Amino acid sequence: MTKRRIAIFTGLGILALTLTFTIIYIRQNKSQEITFAECEKMGGVAWQVDLYHPEICSSCAEYRECETEYNDHSEECPECYGACQECQDKYSLYESCPECYGPCQACQNKYLNEFENEEERYKLCPECEVCDSCREELNFNKINCPPCISCNECKEGNKKYTNISDVCPQILPCAECMKRMGTYPDKCPDGRKKIGEISDAAIWFQCCK
Repeated sequence: MTKRRIAIFTGLGILALTLTFTIIYIRQNKSQEITFAECEKMGGVAWQVDLYHPEICSSCAEYRECETEYNDHSEECPECYGACQECQDKYSLYESCPECYGPCQACQNKYLNEFENEEERYKLCPECEVCDSCREELNFNKINCPPCISCNECKEGNKKYTNISDVCPQILPCAECMKRMGTYPDKCPDGRKKIGEISDAAIWFQCCK
């Protein structure tokens, strides 16, 4: 066998090994999808993903604190604290849009959340179209709560900054951290270990133990 052939076969062998180890690594590190019930059965707790948690993205926790301070209009706009929230609480996603909790998520998981576009998603999972339509109507009603309209107008008239990044520079490292973490972070807070991602939830939950 010539040196050239030996080099070619050696290269192919290294490539095959690399691909094998890559596949093994991906399989070992791919998050497990489990239901709320399965999480509880495994002794875990469902944690609603919060990238602003200090143990997940500390810069986001700092940014939230800063933003809250600059967006506090409790003195100038009292309607924002109480009346607006009470009106929006009437429009509960859980009570108003049951399709979003279970049916839509289960259908999406069936197709591994791989859809060409929204049209295909709605065709394969009609429950999700009902869910999205219901969610959109709900958000419209929330935005148009009379106390909330008054609140937003008041806030606009008492704005304390032009660009939030000028007063809260933590927004930049926060955005970088959120980009690294993605939808589901690779860890849980409070010293718990991530077991998997909850599959039958309308919003992002992961199982921690």
